[in-house]
Amino acid sequence: MALTKIGTDGVKDDAITSGKIPANAVGTSEISNDAVGADQLANTSVSAGAFGSSSAIPALTVDAQGRITAATTNSISIPPAFDDNKIINDISALSLKLNALQNATRYNTNSTYVDTFQDANGIATQTNTSRNSVGEYISSITAITKYYYKPNVDKWTWTQSSTGVGGNSAMTFVGVIKSANGSNWTYNGSQGGGIMNLETTNNSSPYVLFGIGNASNNGQFGTHTPGRSDCNASMSAPTDKWVWAVVRTYSNWTSGQVEIKYRAYDENSWTVLSDSNGGSDNAGVLGSGQGRLFRHDSSNYTGDYDNTHVAHLGFWNTRLNDTQLNGLFNNGKFFDWSTNSADGDYTLSSNLQEYFKIDEGSGTTFANDGNGGTATKQSGSGAWDSDTTTFTTTSATGNFISNVITASASTTKMGVVITYIDSSGTATLNTDLKVYLSADNGSNFTQVTLVAQPDFSTGVKMALANDVTVTAGTQLKYKVEFANQALGSKVTRVTGISLQY
Repeated sequence: MALTKIGTDGVKDDAITSGKIPANAVGTSEISNDAVGADQLANTSVSAGAFGSSSAIPALTVDAQGRITAATTNSISIPPAFDDNKIINDISALSLKLNALQNATRYNTNSTYVDTFQDANGIATQTNTSRNSVGEYISSITAITKYYYKPNVDKWTWTQSSTGVGGNSAMTFVGVIKSANGSNWTYNGSQGGGIMNLETTNNSSPYVLFGIGNASNNGQFGTHTPGRSDCNASMSAPTDKWVWAVVRTYSNWTSGQVEIKYRAYDENSWTVLSDSNGGSDNAGVLGSGQGRLFRHDSSNYTGDYDNTHVAHLGFWNTRLNDTQLNGLFNNGKFFDWSTNSADGDYTLSSNLQEYFKIDEGSGTTFANDGNGGTATKQSGSGAWDSDTTTFTTTSATGNFISNVITASASTTKMGVVITYIDSSGTATLNTDLKVYLSADNGSNFTQVTLVAQPDFSTGVKMALANDVTVTAGTQLKYKVEFANQALGSKVTRVTGISLQY
């Protein structure tokens, strides 16, 4: 019997059994698009698998983020999940490039932090590493050509700090110096080799003089006030190395109140010198008096000066304690004494009255004095000179850790791009050069697996790590670690770093 009408309930569930409608019984266009209206098929009208394994509608799955997983079946082609790491890495590399070209300090956005080490202010701690201010890199092995001024040619004057230091009061002088001829400490002229000379509170004639070979004491270092008192000791410091030379006093110039000591940049402790003279009156320092550098003479302050190489000078109106002095030594590394040491204990700058330094990188800057003014060259060529040997610090291992970078939201995934130079040898990533990331202020550091990338620029390599799982937090830090470093065979220099979060 032919069926003439199928109503809503006009056909029983088993009215048409399997095989009763032959294949191709309904042609391509014999059923209109709207033949079956909305809701006219029940949820179970088409059973699972009814379309077969090669159907036009495949089974679809989603990942943990709700994204359809990659698949290609029959007529439905699903694209792979979106990966933004390539874009993020390119942005990080571009940021490093721009930062270096602009010679800018570190900066960060809502999801990126960049530092190319134009200064060390982005670094919280350093262990057996230092920043080279010329190449603007950080390494556990640094070889810096030291620039110095020629005291035997150039003479300078400046206006002393207005605070002044009263007679027989505590003070500290530190000079980073080196023998001019590399073989002995000598003086020039009857008044000796003045390095830093301060006008006294008594009158303009006596000077509180710190220098080498005061009066006839050839080869001695200490302090001297012409016609009043001396505190000198034989300078047995290494003559071929940069030396931190110190005079510090509790009050007057008597031997029990004055300590004279020195320490070469690569030595482990201070050598205390025995005071061979000693007086009673240190004469004090005149506030806003006229200071002199690299010369002394009690008559018009001309003629006599020393040819000792001078790189740093500092004068404090207090007696620095041992911790402060050790921090100032900064493990043999130079830094700006008017700021806190990045990897030492020195934090005392408020009592720093006068301060002078030669820029250790290019020799182009003679630092301001304690007043914020500038020493004025009085005579001489004004030429800078460089040491015949380099100032080298060497450590097989070392690390440096960044300051906190604050994220706007809790972070569990971080990435990093690092640029570096193989100055000697070839660093093995994740062995000789390691990077660690933290989002909880360094309580937990996770070592990343660095993957080498095409060179960042000529001679500068690049490596990265993406989507590193870290302990959740908003206080981000990185740590860079060196290993197996050796002068001449494996020297790695980190030039930039960019965090992704």
